[in-house]
Amino acid sequence: MPSPTEKIYLFEYDSRFERLTKTPDVFINYDYNIPLRFPEMLRGKVDRVLADPPFLSDDCLTRTAITVRALVRKDQTKIMVCTGRKMEDILPKLFPGVRRVDFEPRHKGGLANAFGCFMNWSGAYT
Repeated sequence: MPSPTEKIYLFEYDSRFERLTKTPDVFINYDYNIPLRFPEMLRGKVDRVLADPPFLSDDCLTRTAITVRALVRKDQTKIMVCTGRKMEDILPKLFPGVRRVDFEPRHKGGLANAFGCFMNWSGAYT
């Protein structure tokens, strides 16, 4: 079995998304209300995180940050958070080092709120 950093894991509440994964072990049924419920083998092992919290609220973003902090390798992880710009003031408190970058998330039907992409690194989005 490859190490966790050689795989992409999908943390998602809606179990229908499991069909998008090639193997069932990469789908993690996730509820931000229980931020530390995920496979222990991932704790402190993740190199890159793309977080897209489902709600524009301090509570949802805070609980998502709890999950991310538990997953990441210390000082080595690239973190990208896509969320509403109205969350911009709280983001650096929850995800130290992140700042808004030029990339703007878009949706085919448009987005009701102004969204932004916040990252803790500069350069290419890889």
